[in-house]
Amino acid sequence: MSSRKAHKTDEAEKTSRADATKQTRDIKGVKRVERTSNRSSLPANALPLELHLAQAAYMRVINERARKKKSQQNSNQTNQKQRGICYYCNEKAVVYLRYADRHLCKRHFNRLVEKRFSRALREQGLKAKQTVVLAVSGGKDSLAMMLMFKKLLAKIPLNLIAVSVDEGIAGYRDESVARARAFAKELAIPHYTYSFKDLVGKSLDEIMANREGEAACGYCGVFRRQILNDKAKALGADWVVIGHNLDDAVETIFMNLLRNEPSRIVRFFEPLVQDERFVPRLRPNMWIPEKEMALYALLNDVPFENAECPYAKYSIRYYVRAMINRLEDRYPGAKFRIMRSMLSMVERMKRRKAGERSGGDKNRATGNGNPTNATTLEDELARLKTCKICGMPSNSDVCMFCKLLEEIGEDPYGYVKRRGLKGRRDA
Repeated sequence: MSSRKAHKTDEAEKTSRADATKQTRDIKGVKRVERTSNRSSLPANALPLELHLAQAAYMRVINERARKKKSQQNSNQTNQKQRGICYYCNEKAVVYLRYADRHLCKRHFNRLVEKRFSRALREQGLKAKQTVVLAVSGGKDSLAMMLMFKKLLAKIPLNLIAVSVDEGIAGYRDESVARARAFAKELAIPHYTYSFKDLVGKSLDEIMANREGEAACGYCGVFRRQILNDKAKALGADWVVIGHNLDDAVETIFMNLLRNEPSRIVRFFEPLVQDERFVPRLRPNMWIPEKEMALYALLNDVPFENAECPYAKYSIRYYVRAMINRLEDRYPGAKFRIMRSMLSMVERMKRRKAGERSGGDKNRATGNGNPTNATTLEDELARLKTCKICGMPSNSDVCMFCKLLEEIGEDPYGYVKRRGLKGRRDA
């Protein structure tokens, strides 16, 4: 009897549940179940079953549409790549940027390069109505930079002056300086030329005559920087603009790492010393790869000199460049990532002060138990002196410029007398 009663009870419950649920019906392809039971018995945050089903169907439709749209975009981009079409328009592409996986036409490539150029100037502090000395050698970087500055005049009023330094390298520098002079004249920018022979006393060829196989960059770089600074100061410049591109910047970083000179890396991005004897520098090309600078020059008919310095092969930069190019070929975008990483490290180095470290940190030992000889940036600034010969800031009593003059047999005091020598205005 008890089993019959239980069976009847189960049948009654099934009949009750069946009565509480009507027949299902299709609404726009979604089966919705209508309940006739009292909905007040549901929890306050519960949604009816039919609403759940409708939302699920709606999301399936939306996801399918998004998938088809993405697939179509990928198909279009694949077709564009195969046909060599610009990523932003239907024009024929002139370049493929591996690190960005994009083809660009001439118009959009120029826009990209000029945007990076303008942003770098803005971030580095260039203001309207300032006097800017452009260091132009006649190569692709400096002449393309001069062209972009000329275009920039339509937006920002600036006083532009082009300056070339003739190191005296036979068969190389004379041709590039001639190109710089002609292009400055075409752009209506005043151009001045200064030479090692007139100011230092010897041309670079004469300096290196008895130094076969020795790197000339140690002499050339120091002398050229000093001449540019002195002449920019004499011309009343607010800035000296250097044409270093992204490759040059990354190479400089690696070279200073190899030499264990982290403070030079910091100085490359921002001067440690604000001194009226120094004219600050701008590097607007530092986010533009070398190949893109060359392409920009070619696309815009810049008449640059493409020859390589005959002394370049003796420099450590020559080997560092080859290493970095291999990295970029294997890992596209490596140069940009190195630059961004180094900028982050430089910011940390600049914030680090000697007073923020405990006494134990100052005397911490290396793995060999020897105290480190690392110095903070503040320590280096504390050692800054004034050269007793030329009067420029220096880490020692005699600056490197005057030391090198003595090394090549020239009188440093003679340069001090010639420092005010006016250059030849060519345009």
